[in-house]
Amino acid sequence: MSSLTVSSTLTILIVDDKPSNLQLLLEYLKKANYKILIAQTGLKAIETAIAFNPNLILLDVMMGQMDGFDTCRKLKSTPSTKNIPIIFLTVLSTTKSKVKGFELGAVDYVIKPIDESELLARIHTHLSLQSLHQRLAREVAQRKLIFNISDRIRSSLNLKTILKTAAQEIRTFLECDFVGLFTLADRQVEIQAYSAAENLKIESIVNNLTLNYLRPNSQEYDFYLQENVKLIKDTATNSCQITPLQSPQAQLIVPIVINSEILWGWLVVEQYSSSRQWFPEEINLLKEITTQLAIGIKQGLLYQKLSQLALFDPLTQIYNRRYFDRQLNLEWRRLMRNSAPLSLVMCDVDCFKIFNDTYGHQQGDRCLRQIAKAISSVTKRPADVVARYGGEEFIIILPNTPQSGAMKVAELMRVAVKQLNIAHLNSNVDPVVTISLGVATTIPSREENPYLLVEAADRALYRAKQSGKNCIAVYPDSIEQKPSSK
Repeated sequence: MSSLTVSSTLTILIVDDKPSNLQLLLEYLKKANYKILIAQTGLKAIETAIAFNPNLILLDVMMGQMDGFDTCRKLKSTPSTKNIPIIFLTVLSTTKSKVKGFELGAVDYVIKPIDESELLARIHTHLSLQSLHQRLAREVAQRKLIFNISDRIRSSLNLKTILKTAAQEIRTFLECDFVGLFTLADRQVEIQAYSAAENLKIESIVNNLTLNYLRPNSQEYDFYLQENVKLIKDTATNSCQITPLQSPQAQLIVPIVINSEILWGWLVVEQYSSSRQWFPEEINLLKEITTQLAIGIKQGLLYQKLSQLALFDPLTQIYNRRYFDRQLNLEWRRLMRNSAPLSLVMCDVDCFKIFNDTYGHQQGDRCLRQIAKAISSVTKRPADVVARYGGEEFIIILPNTPQSGAMKVAELMRVAVKQLNIAHLNSNVDPVVTISLGVATTIPSREENPYLLVEAADRALYRAKQSGKNCIAVYPDSIEQKPSSK
């Protein structure tokens, strides 16, 4: 990111064991406004290069203990210094010695006695080439990052995974302390994914961002909706430690806008451990990434909507038969491994045809919605599933539930529906809407299949109907036995 026109930002390491040579080189480079490091041995040169990562090294060939060739070999075999350009300083002008230096990885030779203008010209050339190489490498890395994120968006519908991986990759690429993806919904801000340095306290960061930055008023909302980036740079002095409760020393907030009209949220990038200036290419990169993320988010939201349409009953807004079948098979396999009980409760609205004939189908639909809500309110565990089985029938999956527990749940459902007090004056059971329920329980095994349990619950429901309705019946036999005919 450094600009070559400002040589004072560039550092050169001079390695020579003769003070007179060092003094001369020091004068030349100072006049050219370079920052200078000095080492008088090969070992010291290696230590200094690793510690300070200079932009270029001027390395004398003829030194005691470790000569320039050995020093160059070591520098080129060390990952953190292998890409630093090395110019040899030497009185050796033979082709053999030059070839050896180039084979070791040096970029050039300057023959002693050193001419100032030649030295500075060669330094400038190789720093320019190094800067060009670094810029091209970074552009390639940026394109690769955007491609990876775009490719993942095209190949995956798992929005959570896309956001989490993107946060990790962005933080690695920018070498920053924190990257978070926040969403805005109903004026509330929530974090969806993040990647952070180990010693950061995420809760403090999230609370600070949520309270102080990411609850926009109407003016700020319009600012973000126009895809403007908010940036803070170099807000504090350099620090070696991350203080979790302090404000970030550098921060970028990039809005994620869908269809140019919806502010979905923000990509937030922060630096805590040191000051930092955000460069235009970094900001442009993040804007490109948020454009890709907006595509992925739109795609993910559409998939969620389609999934909801595919798995939810449109009338009652509870799960449909398709979802019930899927979850029943999953729970059957899981409980078969754990040798734990699985119960089903099947229920049916009593005299529902008479209700429709009396009050009309619109009231019938409203009645079913109220019943679905009432029986759903009884189930408390995340694994319990309430689904519309068809028409006026509902079915409930109760994992890890013995028969006695299922009967209690069924009774709570029966009472909850009756307490709705939905008038049903032509019912031959009760002047309000009621339900009948059938309960069946088994411990899943390989010898059985889950649809035997469904059939058993259906048989139990039939018995409840035959017993006068508005009651519960239990399937009494093992589901291994073929149920007797109704």
